[in-house]
Amino acid sequence: MVICIPNCAVEPDFISIIAMLATVVLAFSAVIALLYTRGQVSALVSAHKQALKTEKGRFLFDLDRMYEDTHFANSRVALYDHIDKIRVDLRKRFPNASHEDQNEMMKEESSKLLFKLMQSNGEEYTQIMKMCGFFETLSFFIKRGYIDYQDVIELYGPALISVVDSCSSHIAKRREMNPVGDTRLYENIDALIERARNNNDLN
Repeated sequence: MVICIPNCAVEPDFISIIAMLATVVLAFSAVIALLYTRGQVSALVSAHKQALKTEKGRFLFDLDRMYEDTHFANSRVALYDHIDKIRVDLRKRFPNASHEDQNEMMKEESSKLLFKLMQSNGEEYTQIMKMCGFFETLSFFIKRGYIDYQDVIELYGPALISVVDSCSSHIAKRREMNPVGDTRLYENIDALIERARNNNDLN
């Protein structure tokens, strides 16, 4: 005998529906959380970049203020006086020499004079070579990523040219003469000069 029970149709599985809704809510919440987190991270990265830019600007400002200070102003004056004396002498002795030849002679004459100053006037020699030390430090900062190469060129390109013209040959000769003590003398500035030459930034 078959017994029929009224209203025997299967009722909806409310537990399954609730579980499905909960899954949807969780997924939606996860998306919202992800978007929020991404926004927070983006804001954090943006703030970090701005802070780095601000710090970089402050660093360059302090660097330039130090460069313009009397301490370095005296070194710049000594360097430019050194260069001017040699150039005037070369123009008198070789009035028909080309600009390129004058520059090459300038490097050699400067090296000779700097070696004389090493022996006779250590204070003047130190003042002139202090500019090399300045660019050696900048070159090290560039290598470590503390400052940008282009910033250095835009700020100090002309001064770097003066250092190259007056001191590069002298430094090379000092290394040759004293391969033990001076082999790493101003080694970082070499990379800066080479990069500047390759980019035609010394013209």
